Amino acid sequence: MNIVTDSYYRIGSTHRVCQDFALAGARHAVISDGCSFGGATVKPPTELGAQILARRASQLLKSSPSIDHDTLIRECLELVSVLGLDSDCLAATLGYIDIDDDDFFTNLVGDGCIIARNYLGNLWVYNIEFKSGAPFYLRYLLDQNPTVDDYLKIFGDAVIETDTLIDINENNHYDNVLEYNYLERINCYSFSFDNYDLVAITSDGINSFVDSSNNPVSRNLIIEELFKFKNYNPGFLERRCNRAFQTFAKRGWLNQDDFSIGTIYVG
Repeated sequence: MNIVTDSYYRIGSTHRVCQDFALAGARHAVISDGCSFGGATVKPPTELGAQILARRASQLLKSSPSIDHDTLIRECLELVSVLGLDSDCLAATLGYIDIDDDDFFTNLVGDGCIIARNYLGNLWVYNIEFKSGAPFYLRYLLDQNPTVDDYLKIFGDAVIETDTLIDINENNHYDNVLEYNYLERINCYSFSFDNYDLVAITSDGINSFVDSSNNPVSRNLIIEELFKFKNYNPGFLERRCNRAFQTFAKRGWLNQDDFSIGTIYVG
C-alpha cells in the first residue's frame, strides 16, 4: 500500500497575517484555522494558537489513531501559559485525517470541508458551517470563560451541513442541504479504502473565493481545480495547489479568507 500525505496553507487577500496552518505526518494530516475576532481592538495571536493546536495534535497522532480532545486543549493551554499568551489565542478550529489498515478517518472541530474521492473519480463533499457565523472551538472546553454553556447561550447550536456529490463523469453536482439544531462538537466521518483512494480536509477558506466583480465563486469549481492531480509523488498537494492558484489568478478569483488543506492518498 502506497501512502502519501501532504498539506498546504495560504493567506487570504483581506488578511495581513495568515491565521490558518496545516502540516502532514507519515499517516495523518492536520489543519487549523485561527479566529480573526472581527473588529476587536486587541486581538490574541490565533495564528500561534492554530500552530500550537495543529502541532500538538500531530504529535499525538503519531502514537495513536485518535485524540482525546480534552487532553489536547488542556496541554495546549499549559503551553500558551508558559509562553505568556492569552488562552484566547487557542480560539481556532481543528481538523485532521488519519488512517488504519482499512479506512480513512476524519475529525473536524469547528467549520470546514471534508472531501473524499471514490474510484470513479467522483467527489463527495461535506461542508460544515455554523448559522451564527461563530464556529465551535476546543477552547470552549476549558474551565474558564467562555465555556461551552456560554457559547451556546450566545451563539446557539444551529449548524448547516451541505452534502455534495461532484460527478466528474457527468460534469454535474448534486447538493443536499441539512440544517439542524444540535451541536456536534466533533464531526467524524470514515471512508473505506475499498471505495475511496483520496481524502482531504480544508478550512472554511474554501468558501471565500470571489471573482473580479466580488461575486462568490462556487466551492465546487474550486474543489474540481484543486483535485486535478497529475501524480502522487511527495509534495503532490503543494504542487497542485500552486498550479490551481495560478489558474484562479488568471480567472480573477481570489480567496478572501485564509485557506488550508491536508490530504492523504492511498494507492
